[in-house]
Amino acid sequence: MTSPEARVDVTTSRERVRVELGRLLEEHTADLPAVDRSPTVDAVPSFAEARALAELTLAEHLPDRWRHTQAVVREAVRLSALPEVDREPLLVAAVLHDVGYSPVVARTGFHPLDGARFLRTRGYDARCTAVVAHHSAAAVEARVRGLDHELRRYDDEATPTRDALWWCAAVCGPTGDPTTPDDRWTEIRRRYGPDHAVTRFLDGAEPQLRAAVARTGARLVAAGLAPAGPDAAAPDAAGPDATAPDAAGPDATAPDAAR
Repeated sequence: MTSPEARVDVTTSRERVRVELGRLLEEHTADLPAVDRSPTVDAVPSFAEARALAELTLAEHLPDRWRHTQAVVREAVRLSALPEVDREPLLVAAVLHDVGYSPVVARTGFHPLDGARFLRTRGYDARCTAVVAHHSAAAVEARVRGLDHELRRYDDEATPTRDALWWCAAVCGPTGDPTTPDDRWTEIRRRYGPDHAVTRFLDGAEPQLRAAVARTGARLVAAGLAPAGPDAAAPDAAGPDATAPDAAGPDATAPDAAR
């Protein structure tokens, strides 16, 4: 159970971020800087701060995306028990991986890059922004979209931590329901159609995605944790506050073009 101190920390973080987001919303028509700013302190941000930022950028505008994000974090909590995985970087990247979809953040329409740029301008560390930038084989989609030169500013670390985030995104559906990687990729192709850039990206990226999923599955087996299927991937109630159900309100069922 979350301690009172942790709840206060999350609430304080949320208020701080809410003030900053008010400023960002006022400047919504202005572009983010073309060149990413180096962070003031090269350290992993707290999970509470990252969760507050993700909630405030996604929950109101894209409630289904926020549900998906919370499910990804719940699965990341489970995978953080793997000895090769770095817990805090994984949890922070998991809760922030889709902030680039937010209308507050989106600039190019390529959410991994938009999210990484946004986080970098807020002073997030190089590792966090790079894991967000490259999640789910984003380098392949960057080539499809002609943005690979931009994405190359961020290093793809190709570690078990990075693989774990790719796994989490593959076993959580667009509204947070547990799924399998095959069903997830089939649903994406069906939703976007055969000629969309996302489908073309997925056709090219599937071998990399399958390899990351297979590596993570092997690590789960070696650690004595069950590989996730539709039932095993179901969110666990334990873990950080991001695992709590989200009271998104009456608009929470609105469709979200989530991937």
